[in-house]
Amino acid sequence: MTSLLLLADADHAAGRSDRAAILLGAAENLAPRSPASPEPPLRAVLRERLGPAGFATALATGRSTPLTALPSL
Repeated sequence: MTSLLLLADADHAAGRSDRAAILLGAAENLAPRSPASPEPPLRAVLRERLGPAGFATALATGRSTPLTALPSL
C-alpha cells in the first residue's frame, strides 16, 4: 500500500491528478481507511482538483482495477 501512495504522490506532483486518484483508490482498496481517521491531505487536494464526481470516479476505478493492470493506466 505504501508504494501505491508514493506513486500517487509522485503522479500528483507531476500533474497527473486522475492517475494519482486511481492509485489512491487502489491503495485504499488494499487497506481501507477508517471513517474515524482524518482525511489524508492528498485525498483532499485531489478531490478539490478533480471535483467530487471526478474524484469519486477515479477512486472507484482504482478500487476495481486489478493490481497487475495499474501500470498500464
